[in-house]
Amino acid sequence: MNIHEILQKAIEKAMENGYEPEATGSYRKRKNDIKDVKIHYYRKNNIGVEFIANAGGWIQDFQKIIFDQEFAKALFGWDWIYTQMDWGGVHEVKPQFKEPTTKWEAYRFHLMKMVLSDDPIKYLEKYV
Repeated sequence: MNIHEILQKAIEKAMENGYEPEATGSYRKRKNDIKDVKIHYYRKNNIGVEFIANAGGWIQDFQKIIFDQEFAKALFGWDWIYTQMDWGGVHEVKPQFKEPTTKWEAYRFHLMKMVLSDDPIKYLEKYV
């Protein structure tokens, strides 16, 4: 999948799970009537996400969306993830195989891993 397809699928999945993007300008009160989402380049090769509503639309930078806690909650959920830390960082473990050291809410764990990854969009690809 390319960058646009990954973002498109991730945003659609999050919206199906209840994510409501923060509308800007005069669209703030109309965020529930979004009928389409488009991914495209804008402003010197930045990737923008265009939300098209019944009364118009708005564009947001993709980073504002994918690093948003509400987006992460809708995409990754609230289940518990058990982790263990070693020299390579924090890793998810299955409790029946190893003794976990910490448990995280899934959205917090994945948001942290996405922020720390070299390519957050490629990280998202595993979950769409």
